Amino acid sequence: MPLPTRRHDATASPLLRNKRDLQIKQLQKEIAQLLTSCQEPSARIRVEHIFREENLLARMTCLSFICGLVTVRLPIIESQMC
Repeated sequence: MPLPTRRHDATASPLLRNKRDLQIKQLQKEIAQLLTSCQEPSARIRVEHIFREENLLARMTCLSFICGLVTVRLPIIESQMC
C-alpha cells in the first residue's frame, strides 16, 4: 500500500522568504532612524526582532530542504515497504 503523498509547494517558500527579507530591510531602516533620533531602547527591540526573523528564515530553509529530500526519497521508501 503506497504512503499518502503531499506535493511540496516549491513556490510558497521563496515568496515567503522574499516577504520576510523585505520586512528585515524595512526594520533595518527603522533602526537607523531610531539611532539617529537617539532612541536606542526602541532600536534594540527592533534588532531583537531582526534576529528572530533571521533565525526563522534559517529554520524555514532547513525545513524546506528536508521536505525536498523526503519527497525525492519517498518512492524509494515505498518500494522497500513491500
